[in-house]
Amino acid sequence: MAALSWAAITYAMPKFEKKRLDTITATVSSITDSAIDVQVAGVEATLTGSIDDPESRDALLSAVGLRTGVLRVRDNLQIAETVVQSSHGIKEQTGEAVDAQETEQQPSLSIKIVGEQLSIEGELSPDDDTTSLLQQALTSFELDLVSNNIKENQDVEPAEWLPELEQIIAEMEKMSDPKIDIKEGQIVFSGAAPSAAVHDAIISQALSSLNSYSIIEQISIDETLVAAADQTSDNPLESSDANSTADTESVNQTDAGQTDQAATEDTPSDSSDTESVDREDVSNQEESSEADTQTSQSQSADEEQRQAAEARLAEVKRKAEEARLAEEEARKAEEARLAEEEARKAEEARLAEKEARKAEESRLAEEEARKAEEARLAEEEARKAEEARLAEEEARKAEEARLAEEEARKAEEARLAEEEARKAEEAKLAEEEASKAEESGLAGDSVEVVQTSEEREQLEVALASLPSLNVQFESSSNVVTAESLQVLNSIAAVLLQFPNTTVSIEGHTDATGPNEGNLALSLLRATTVRDYLIDRGVSVYRLRARGFGEEVPIAGNDTPEGRATNRRIEFKF
Repeated sequence: MAALSWAAITYAMPKFEKKRLDTITATVSSITDSAIDVQVAGVEATLTGSIDDPESRDALLSAVGLRTGVLRVRDNLQIAETVVQSSHGIKEQTGEAVDAQETEQQPSLSIKIVGEQLSIEGELSPDDDTTSLLQQALTSFELDLVSNNIKENQDVEPAEWLPELEQIIAEMEKMSDPKIDIKEGQIVFSGAAPSAAVHDAIISQALSSLNSYSIIEQISIDETLVAAADQTSDNPLESSDANSTADTESVNQTDAGQTDQAATEDTPSDSSDTESVDREDVSNQEESSEADTQTSQSQSADEEQRQAAEARLAEVKRKAEEARLAEEEARKAEEARLAEEEARKAEEARLAEKEARKAEESRLAEEEARKAEEARLAEEEARKAEEARLAEEEARKAEEARLAEEEARKAEEARLAEEEARKAEEAKLAEEEASKAEESGLAGDSVEVVQTSEEREQLEVALASLPSLNVQFESSSNVVTAESLQVLNSIAAVLLQFPNTTVSIEGHTDATGPNEGNLALSLLRATTVRDYLIDRGVSVYRLRARGFGEEVPIAGNDTPEGRATNRRIEFKF
């Protein structure tokens, strides 16, 4: 801690004072163009020079008192006499300070001595009690009359500093023309102090008890009071020596008178009265011895008084020196504390700046990350857009391929339809041939194929016993689904059991699409079923394919279920 204080005083304090001096100089330059000398010593600032008017002086003192680190302002400013043109003519400025307009919320107070009475005025809260303050001021300044012009205002804050002000007034009892002005967060002390010790005691008390206010000090040291005090306090020995000398001279004069008187009395007119003369001589010798003893005792008492006065003076000087040294130590300690506080604040400011820099770096990094994320998202959007474009392109190509396939399918269907038509024609021809053969057989010796109603009923029963007779195709085509192939296999197995039965395969569609297309599609599907049964061993002469399109519905075409029911293959016997 001692090393830190030494470093603060040795290195930090000059830097702080230089910084504070630059700040105050800049403040002075911003307020007035007058040549003002600025001196800074610790927490005290001294302003010296000539200024134009009281308003500028008050503004300058207030601005300097509000600077950071300034707890005391010494006013050595002189007001130059100027002539100010007003609306009522020319008015000479005498250097009197003009009170600034008081704020509505802060308390104000002015204490001064006018003639033989105490004048107190200002604006305080109704909660403030100034009785104790007035009693202290009357006692300290030895006055009996008071002029109280205090105004009470509900909007004014309570004056918390009244008890501290009483203590400061007690310190000001030895001052000449004391005055205190409190307004707008500033306290101005003015007057003449009899000594530097009294001056410093008042300012120290104000700094320690009213540290929340800016203190402007305008207290001068009255040399006349100092000389009088020094003459009274510093020369007690001379006064004692003078008294002692006077006492000694008085005693000597008394002894001389007594001796002269004794000499006169020692000349008797009657020489024969020897015994009487002898007795008188003895009496005179005793009286002289007693006077010498008294003189010696008086000198001893004076010496003791002188030594006591010297001891008291030495004690007073010792205590004064101790008080001065203690005050100096306190001032240095305060300066060291303030320097340490400034160093701490500087370190806190550095750390705060470092934190702010880190926060700014973090913010910039976050901003960069945000921008990178936005760029990534933009790139992702662009990639998705490109993928969407490619997907759309693929879909377009797929649609084109589908359309091409559809065209090919339609072409294939047309080919198959043509093939079916050809096969149907061939079947028709074969049927006609069979019919001719049957007719020929009836006429000749051919085997007669008889289809009885009993066989037809048995065939219907056998087909009804199958799990399903529903034959399904791929959408808009004659391709049989894989599940329906098992159904056709079962139907083929049943038909093979009844070789004398002729079956008509009839195809039907729903009403979706053109009628011509539906008719062709129904015939194509019926032909596909017939060809599949032929491939499974059923005789071509027993099977006949027919297409009815959408002409024979068994359900409504206005619902998906109804249209699904209408798309069917029926077997007729």
